[in-house]
Parts: sequence; structure tokens; C-alpha cells
Amino acid sequence: MTQDLDAHLKELDNQIRAGKSEYVRNQLGTLKPHSVPREYAASLAKLARRANLPELALQILHPIVRSKKILQPKASGKEIAEYAAALAFLGASYEAYGLAKKVNPSEVPETLLYQAFALFAQWSYKEAVDPLMTYIHSKNVAPYDRLVGKVNLAAALLSQRIHRDAEEVLNDVIRESKEQGYQLLLGNALQMLAENNIQLGNYHNAEKLLYEAQAAIHDSSSPYELFIRKWRAFLSIKSKGVSEHTLSELHQVRYQAQDRRHWETIRDCDRFEALATGNKKIFLKVYFGTPFKRFRKYLLADFGQKTHLPDFYFWGRLPEGEANEGVMELDLQSASISVRNASGVLSRLNNPLEVGGSLHLLLLALCSDFYCPLSLRVLYATLFPDEFYDPETSDIRIRSFVKELSQWLATANLPIEVIEEERHFFRLAFKGPSAVKVPLQHPLLKR
Repeated sequence: MTQDLDAHLKELDNQIRAGKSEYVRNQLGTLKPHSVPREYAASLAKLARRANLPELALQILHPIVRSKKILQPKASGKEIAEYAAALAFLGASYEAYGLAKKVNPSEVPETLLYQAFALFAQWSYKEAVDPLMTYIHSKNVAPYDRLVGKVNLAAALLSQRIHRDAEEVLNDVIRESKEQGYQLLLGNALQMLAENNIQLGNYHNAEKLLYEAQAAIHDSSSPYELFIRKWRAFLSIKSKGVSEHTLSELHQVRYQAQDRRHWETIRDCDRFEALATGNKKIFLKVYFGTPFKRFRKYLLADFGQKTHLPDFYFWGRLPEGEANEGVMELDLQSASISVRNASGVLSRLNNPLEVGGSLHLLLLALCSDFYCPLSLRVLYATLFPDEFYDPETSDIRIRSFVKELSQWLATANLPIEVIEEERHFFRLAFKGPSAVKVPLQHPLLKR
């Protein structure tokens, strides 16, 4: 039995390296987390995360890492590190980083890579360079894993626009991936090198690299395949200019990202369109709708330092033009609701939320990111920052607050709902003319 399972895990690992993640997802789809033998928990969780099943990884490891009883043996460094990696992929980056930092990297080198994952989720790319450099130079890192570290190092360098160093790292990854047949890494590295060339204005090279990247990716459902199409659309606008045709290509990628629920690609498409067209309306949506100071700093620098930023942004469904009579507005700071009359004067309605209370914090969280739905884990961390997440009780607590907030919105006749976008992920949905007044300095704005 043990030999059979070892062989099966090795096969799944090889399938991921070959870029066949969909096959692995199908294989793991029927897995019952509580039936996983303890000695295989970390390895299976790692496979699940790499196959884009981070929720399954958490289900496998939570009873071990966050056990309510004393376990013998207690959670190992590898189990804690893999739990942290899954948390990072689900948006709980601060808890993930704290856990990964507790693991001794001389025993579990991967914890350095997972620290970088958590820092990436916070747009802290500069801080991710040191742990990644330490990781790729560690003695006990397997050759394939070292390449994974290099790809992430290149991503950190690209985000800081350190082009020459990023190119050098990516060329190393491409060469080794071709030699070893690591198609997924190859496609990823080629796409990133194309991105680097686009930023440098080397459009002909970028086009060749994107075609090579497309040939390397076998999984049509892979996010990397979507990334390739995204950068091809960006390249088209950069090389051919803004036109109805090139913008149509970009919008098509955006629609595909919407269908796949790949929120960061949608944000990136809007960012690129705002920069390419000078559209301030889209720019302000991306700026106010992204809860990271560093992202905002880069966006502002790209759009132009003289750009005037309003004190507030009205997020929602507003009528075209100036006629906003009868439109209901939810002021995020005061947690009060108002309505405009024909003269544009606001009349405040009764029954505001308690400022600083749990429902107000939940509302603040849901209005911190216009693009990405927030997971139960992120919402729980916002409302209860000093408590660890427990899937047996925490989900129930958060869902009760979601229900209360929904009832408050309905009682106020505000056409805004809290919906579950997908399992365990929530966002606001505007069902009629209405808006949330979001301040420039959002209370939950992150570093």
C-alpha cells in the first residue's frame, strides 16, 4: 500500500511538472482529507496547492497544524510550512507569513519560498528577494524546486523593474527547463521573459517568446495560458497602438478572466487599459479598488505624478451623466446611508451601522478590493485579528455577520447585496443605482 501511494504521488508530481495540472486536480478531486495518512499529509497538501486546490491542502493540514488536542508527534516544520503556503494562496497572507517565519529554514528550506508567496500577496516584492536568494542557494533544495525559486525571484525582480537581473535568471530557468522537460516552468519563464521584453520595448522578441510559451503549456485551463493571452493583448496595444481592434483583444481577455474568476487578471487588464488610453475613470477605479499602498504608488507613477486624486471614489452603479436623483449612497466612513434629491442634495437616512463594530469592519473589508472576492479566512482575520481561523467554528461566525449585514442593507432598501461569488469567497454586488463612498485613505489600506 505504501509503495503504491509513493508511486502515485511521484506520478502526480511528474504530471504537474509536465504542465498537466488538470489531470492532477481530477485525481485529487475525490480525496477525503481526513482519510490521508499522517505521514503523507504534507506531501499531498503540497500537490493539492500546486494543482490549484489550496482549500484541499488546508483541509488536510488544519487538524494537524491547528489541532485542539495535543498531537504526538506535534506538527512538523514541513506540515506548518505547507499550511502557510496554502494560506498565502487563499489570501490569508499575514497569518501565512507569520507561520512560515516560525519554521527553521535549515530543516525546511521551502519555508523561505513560502515567505515569498505571502509577501507577494502583500505586494512586498522587494522584501521577498532576500528569502528567495537564500532559498535558491540552500544546499538541500532539489534541482526542480530551485528552478521554482528562480522563477519567483524573477517575478520579484520584474515587479521592481530590475530588467537585466530578471532576464539573467529567466534565461537560466528556460535553459534548464528545456533540458529536463519541465514544460510548466518553461512556459511560465518564457511568458515572464516576454513581459520583460515588452517593458523594455523589444516587441519582436516578446512576440516570439509568447508563441514559444503557448507551445509549452498543455493545460488549456491553466492560469499561465490566460497570462500568455493577456500579455499578447498588451503587446498588441504596445506595438500597434490603441485602436478598436487592439482594445477588443484586451476586452476579450478580460471577459475570459471574468469567466474563470481570475480577478487579478481583470485588475491587470483595467490597469493596462487606463495607462494605454489615459482613461482617468478606469485609473481611479483601479487605484481606489486596490488595497495596497505599493501597488498604488507604482500605478500613480505610471499614470503621471500630476494626477489629481479625489478624496472619495463612488463605487457602484451610477446613472450616466449628472442625473443622480434618487441614487442611494453608502458612506463607508460613517456607515450611514443617504439619498440625493433633484437638486443633488443628500438626505441622510436613519439606522447607520455602529462605526468600528463588527458589521462596519465587515463592510470595510468588502469595500477594500473592488476586484477580488474575500475569503472567509481573510474576513475572519479582519474581524478577529488576534484569533486563529478554525473551519469548524469560524465559518459559522463570519456567515452570521454576513447575514446580519445583508439584512441591514435590505432593511435600508439599498440595492446592494453580499453574495458568495464562489465557495467561501464573498463580495458586494450592486443590483440597482447605488454607490459606496470610498475614502482615498481606506482604513484597511495595507502596506
